[in-house]
Amino acid sequence: MDALKAQIAALSARRAAVEAEIAERTARLDAPGGPGMAGSLVDKEGFPRADIDVAAARADRCAVIRLANDHKDLSAQLEAALHALHALAREAGAVNVAAANGAAAPAAAAPAAAGAALRPFAVVDELADGGPAAAAGLQLGDQLCRFGAAVAAGGGELAAAASELVEGRRVSLGAQRARAGGSSGSSSWRRRAAARTHALSFRAATAADLPYIRERLLAERMNPLKLSAANFTVAEAEPGGGVLGFAQLDAAPPDADGGPAFEFRSLIVAPEHRGRGVGRALLERVAGGQRAAAVYLTTISRTVPFYTRAGFELLPPRAWPTWLWFEATAGTLVARLAVNDVLAARECGLGLAAGTTALFVADPGTFSSTPEATFYLANLKNNVTLPSGAAACPQVVRGKLLRQDAVVVLTGIGPMASAVCVFDVLQQCGKLIKDVIYSGTSGWSSQLGGVINNGSCNAANGNGKITRLGDVCVSPLSVNWDCRQASWQQTSTGHPNQCTFPEQNPPGPASSDLFGVCMFPNATYGLANEVARNGRDAGKAGTLPIRNAVLQSLEEEYWTQMSKGTNLTYPVLKPNAPPRVWGNRECMEIDSQFFFSGAPWDMVSRAYIAQTMNAAFGSTDFNQSNVVAVSAMEAIGLSMAVQRYNGLSGANRRIPFTVVRGMSDWLHSPLIYKVARRAAAPRPYAIATASAVVLTTLQVRCEAQFGAGAPGCKVVCGGELRSGAEGDHRRLSAPRPAAMATPRVSPLLVAALLMVTSTLGVQAARECGLGLAAGTTALFVADPGTFSATPEAAFYLANLKNNVTLPSGAAACPEVVRGKLLRQDVVVVLTGIGPMASAVCIFDVLQQCGKLIKDVIYSGTSGWSPQLGGVINNGSCNAANGNGKITRLGDVCVSPLSVNWDCRQASWQQTSTGHPNQCTFPEQNPPGPASSDLFGVCMFPNATYGLANEVARNGRDAGKAGTLPIRNAVLQSLEEEYWTQMSKGTGINYPVLKPNAAPRVWGNRECMEIDSQYFFSGAPWEMVARSYVAETMNAAFGSTDFNQTNVIAVSAMEAIGLSMAVQRYNGLSGANRRIPFTVVRGMSNWLHTPLIYKGNGDWEQGALIENFVEG
Repeated sequence: MDALKAQIAALSARRAAVEAEIAERTARLDAPGGPGMAGSLVDKEGFPRADIDVAAARADRCAVIRLANDHKDLSAQLEAALHALHALAREAGAVNVAAANGAAAPAAAAPAAAGAALRPFAVVDELADGGPAAAAGLQLGDQLCRFGAAVAAGGGELAAAASELVEGRRVSLGAQRARAGGSSGSSSWRRRAAARTHALSFRAATAADLPYIRERLLAERMNPLKLSAANFTVAEAEPGGGVLGFAQLDAAPPDADGGPAFEFRSLIVAPEHRGRGVGRALLERVAGGQRAAAVYLTTISRTVPFYTRAGFELLPPRAWPTWLWFEATAGTLVARLAVNDVLAARECGLGLAAGTTALFVADPGTFSSTPEATFYLANLKNNVTLPSGAAACPQVVRGKLLRQDAVVVLTGIGPMASAVCVFDVLQQCGKLIKDVIYSGTSGWSSQLGGVINNGSCNAANGNGKITRLGDVCVSPLSVNWDCRQASWQQTSTGHPNQCTFPEQNPPGPASSDLFGVCMFPNATYGLANEVARNGRDAGKAGTLPIRNAVLQSLEEEYWTQMSKGTNLTYPVLKPNAPPRVWGNRECMEIDSQFFFSGAPWDMVSRAYIAQTMNAAFGSTDFNQSNVVAVSAMEAIGLSMAVQRYNGLSGANRRIPFTVVRGMSDWLHSPLIYKVARRAAAPRPYAIATASAVVLTTLQVRCEAQFGAGAPGCKVVCGGELRSGAEGDHRRLSAPRPAAMATPRVSPLLVAALLMVTSTLGVQAARECGLGLAAGTTALFVADPGTFSATPEAAFYLANLKNNVTLPSGAAACPEVVRGKLLRQDVVVVLTGIGPMASAVCIFDVLQQCGKLIKDVIYSGTSGWSPQLGGVINNGSCNAANGNGKITRLGDVCVSPLSVNWDCRQASWQQTSTGHPNQCTFPEQNPPGPASSDLFGVCMFPNATYGLANEVARNGRDAGKAGTLPIRNAVLQSLEEEYWTQMSKGTGINYPVLKPNAAPRVWGNRECMEIDSQYFFSGAPWEMVARSYVAETMNAAFGSTDFNQTNVIAVSAMEAIGLSMAVQRYNGLSGANRRIPFTVVRGMSNWLHTPLIYKGNGDWEQGALIENFVEG
């Protein structure tokens, strides 16, 4: 025990030293004229303040943050040591006096010597008649040696004792009492205590009190906002005798009946003066005079009894005034941020427990007919569906899954949807999440290594390692299928031979300078190996769902036709055979919103997968002949979200994650034979098998903790799934949130518990960690210069004054620079290349600082249609479009609208039909980008146009004034060559290209962005792009007038990410306005080469005039 006491004394001394240093440094920061912890270190012009030592202030701030963390750690160690000492003290036989929240048998107090094992730390100087302490036998002057777990430990005892005060709980006491006529020490101590209490006086706070007030607020993790001396009342032992405590009362918005309302806040009593009635006296002094008004406060559960004894009542959250919601979330979070400096950490608003497993799915059932969360929800107990807006996800449900904490999250379909949703969940609750699993359906290569490979087209692959419907792939790796650069001509060359590897410009998905991040080879494999191993064991045990007769028949038909076409004998398809679980060295996900199929695309997919596996495992052994491609959409979004989350300053560990995909269809038909039916039945089965593999892992974990066959560890909804939507499938669907009730009038105040906000799924407001001023314009760009040679932010940064580059991890973006641009507050943000990168970065900036941001502009380079309405159109292939409204290098498109080019469903055969005629509109399965049930959100027609119109108007005025940059001789020559060749090929005379002509600014009814990481080009793809642009404009403007003959396609990548980020941000519960945004794109190249008419509606492409990468 002596050693433990020595440890406690040492910890107390260390903590006291830390507190002293915090007080010293805070006093320097809060000295008159000082910057404090949050004040600006620069003057109005952005230069370092001359009236303070900026370097010293920064050092003090960093030290206070570090010391606060040390204080927190020391307090935790001290608490553990005190509990240990209490356990030893019980064995030593301290005198107990049982006290309860009601009558208890009086007990004789022991003489001081009997309690020698423990030292007294408090004296009873006030007793309430008939109270539980008096009923338990305590008397004035008794000295407390133990109160529950609280014992004398050199500091913090009263706070520990206060923590034991929970209504309805019995508390064990240890006390000693002086004998009659005994020691005068107790009597004088009691008289001193009484004197201190009776000499209490009050005064209004002054500016000199604020440094101490702020220090105590931060130490107690209370709201440090609204620090005005005029609001505070200070309690002193005697006038000028030192501060014992303080509190404040703020005027609040009028109550529901129009009467006055106030908020009681910031009640703190100095630790050494607690337990002497100071807090109650302050409460009565400050709030007691407002009996005719409604007085509100927020507090923690531990102090609720204190306020209820003073006459306050607990209000349910539905009755809180609207303004109190903000106070309850934002204010408390600010206090925590100021103490712990976790600027990148947002309070978890989903009510998750530590150690939660997060299960993500994409499809609510619109695509697969069965919701991908069906089997999770069937096994979820105590489930709570969180209100819309709790996260940037369509639906979040938490509960117990096989006796383990789990949250089931619907992200929505597509990589951007998954990226934003997963990032938001991690950013809110990452420190509480144990691991992440994404699951769903997918299309697969028919065989390990494929059925055919372009290097050996004279024979099919005969290894016999076929894949079967319902098989499951478990891997954390993923790659983006879109990351290629190819014209329609290159894509289609070789048609109709299915043993064709579509041409493309090198180098493929590894080229992040062109496409952004496309390969995600960096992952840990423990979780994937655990899930795969448990899935295989379940297969051997016969507990995975088996294929029904319909699926068996479908597979037999497929492989019978494949055998006829390839002259190979494939393995017998055993009925009732369990699905096979494939591991991360055999299969992985390759993603696109382009529903591609066909043997050529399957070969490309396997080549990309092999490239990613070689990077992941430091190998050269993987190639298209020994891997399985698993085609879906969302894993790259998951990977991008985890990658950006790991880069935040508040993320202190890498969260394990993996993807689990069930096979629902093949990536190509039997060769030389086309299966007429791609039945929907395999998709529900694939959902069942993937879910079963995941649930098996949770079952294994459950039984490891609670024992084999323990209650609650068994999976339901296993076995055979018949097909379609049979059975009890519960869909994830967003409920309407209940309206907030009008608060009732109360003559007293209402205490609202902060902890309730997290359990209700209220989005906790995150403090802006970027230091933005209100009214900031956010300028986003993608390319740091790796693609365009010149950074897209170069001209912004050249004009930025007082700029501050924020540290890495301040936001989920590669770089953030704030400053003054033409005397206006601006932040310039590099998102990184690609739609997922832009979506995650922009969402994080908005989620942090959206309430401070005036408007958002995304700008950069792009490839354009050569002419309004295109040069040729498939409906009139006998002649070119002669309207003469050509586009020129450097022209600018200003529009907030965007659409995703990838959203189509087509095989390589369909895509290439018509080759090589350039006046071909590539075939696809209907209906295109409007079909959100297939592709997720692809069209973004909902926007406001005020900002776009302002930017376009000002740009046109600048062009007329001659202040826009003009083309140089090199660009002029390049354009003349292009249009000379086009004129020869089409027989049309195009407008004269005037030297020194200003770039034209096109508006949102003429042009808009169409995005993909597939660097598409060629007249056929450009026609598809214009048709999608027209479809989006018609939706935006409620029209039918737009078609491919009167619009311009502007090809880039990031606008759809911007639109997805804004859409999801607007859906959050804390977002109270729509932020104006627009996209501004300069033309850097044409979307196809000059064309040559050959007659009879046949066109061919001309010579390449410019480099599509650097033009």
